[in-house]
Amino acid sequence: MSTQIVRLVCAALALVQCCKPSAAGPAEDNAIGAFERYCLDHLNAPDKAIGLIEGLGFPEIPEPQPAIPMADHPGRAWASFGENQRYFIKLSTDGVCSISSPFADGNVVRQLFERLSRNSILSTERVGSETQSIFAVTHPDPRGGADGHAIVMVASFELPSAAGAGLTSIPEKAAKAGGMNVPGVWP
Repeated sequence: MSTQIVRLVCAALALVQCCKPSAAGPAEDNAIGAFERYCLDHLNAPDKAIGLIEGLGFPEIPEPQPAIPMADHPGRAWASFGENQRYFIKLSTDGVCSISSPFADGNVVRQLFERLSRNSILSTERVGSETQSIFAVTHPDPRGGADGHAIVMVASFELPSAAGAGLTSIPEKAAKAGGMNVPGVWP
């Protein structure tokens, strides 16, 4: 083959890879976007996340329901009911933050998270219909402060009765306080 034909073939392959449609739809994009905006962008300032959420007018889930999604982390929870933006936001007093989206494809959300964040995978475990991946994450502070570090758990659920995705960030400080092993060197 001539060099020109090889270049054309390589260019065509690159174009196909570049323009290949993503499996992500609006529900997956919004789940990742919400997680970044409310959880990761506020690792060092969870009180600012509360102000942002309240400013958007999301309805707060009243007691006793927050006790269930927050497990042993007291805090607050809100729901978003927008089109393709159906998810729950949970934020604890110690900065643990979760986005749960029953309409997003959990596998696609995990793939997006892996591709779009600065992370290193710590483990992946499949338990029944749930797959949980745990990452060490470094996230730049959008306000110009120090980078935030967190342990992030991404769960995908694969039964029709329990489908969806869940993303939880545990800030480095909260992880250490909870006795979790944190990386010596963050990604």
